[in-house]
Amino acid sequence: QTYTENEIIGCWDKAIRPQDELITLAETDIVDNLLIKTCERGFFNLFKILAQNITALNPRFSFENTVMNPHKEGTRLFHAAAKGGSLPLCIYLEQTLQLNCNVLNKINSSPLDYAAQAGQVKICRWLLEEKKVDLGLANVNDNWNAIHSITWAVMGNHNETIDFLIKKFEKMEEDHLSLSVACFDMLVKFRRYEILKQALRYMRADILRWLENRLTDEHKKNIIIVASQWVHPPANWLNNIESERL
Repeated sequence: QTYTENEIIGCWDKAIRPQDELITLAETDIVDNLLIKTCERGFFNLFKILAQNITALNPRFSFENTVMNPHKEGTRLFHAAAKGGSLPLCIYLEQTLQLNCNVLNKINSSPLDYAAQAGQVKICRWLLEEKKVDLGLANVNDNWNAIHSITWAVMGNHNETIDFLIKKFEKMEEDHLSLSVACFDMLVKFRRYEILKQALRYMRADILRWLENRLTDEHKKNIIIVASQWVHPPANWLNNIESERL
């Protein structure tokens, strides 16, 4: 059975448990999962109630270190909240709990990436325009984040979010062309071709054309070596390059 936010709040308020059981609960990963799932659903009021109760029971509880699946992708509160799409919740995390809105998980994905995949354009706009998250910011390993976020949006196949992020990327190109070139250099260097695969999956000819206009001939020649192993090549221009190479 799926409960509404108000129903869950009512159940929590009526719950009577021994104090020591609640303290024990606040020291386990059960609480981490509960908080993150609440963020993913965008339940702002419920999250505040949970946070206030947990803090009262365990003042040392760390919201910054709250994580789900720590041995896999390591989803944190801001990733889940961005995915859930509640702007008041994101603001609460950033202002009241003072959490980093650009935190990376174990696979080097940011809250912006999660918002992009979920089609939460309002959260993407808040992160980029209000919090000034840098779309071209280098993550831990490489200068990839700009294409990375667009890739997540294509994976979610949300037109409004894709269009919004592409416009932001193109503005970045106008201001910092070298950064744009570096992003595509890294795409080829690290073989980050997921954006091509996702564009094929959703038959996004617009994304393929957008990439074609930005990849150099040298980029395309390097891509075809890997793309030739796919069931379907990404675009006609790859077939043409392959014919010329042979």
